Amino acid sequence: MSFNPELFAKELLVESVFYDEEHGFASVVMLVDEDNRERFYAFEDPEADAFVIEEAISWEPTANEEGDFLATDGKILASFDDIEEFGGAIFDLAKSHNLLPRVSLVLDEDQED
Repeated sequence: MSFNPELFAKELLVESVFYDEEHGFASVVMLVDEDNRERFYAFEDPEADAFVIEEAISWEPTANEEGDFLATDGKILASFDDIEEFGGAIFDLAKSHNLLPRVSLVLDEDQED
């Protein structure tokens, strides 16, 4: 077996998206363009029992020095039952739009207190 960078990247993407109900947090993969704008974000939706990719439709600048733009609204682009298809779709979006991934942990609002 030889090293396959595409399969390696897809596996990292799949492993980076999860929801931890017990501890009240989720991991989200964002695909960011050259202007540091979140273009797509991918997450597990436990209520729908699906993996979802949303396309950002509005942004606001963040307070950091890099000039990043945080997505404030989006529309569902695709929903998947199969995590491998989900990972492939994230990879294909990143590759076709020349985007870089970022992973972020999100605390469940119920757990913030």
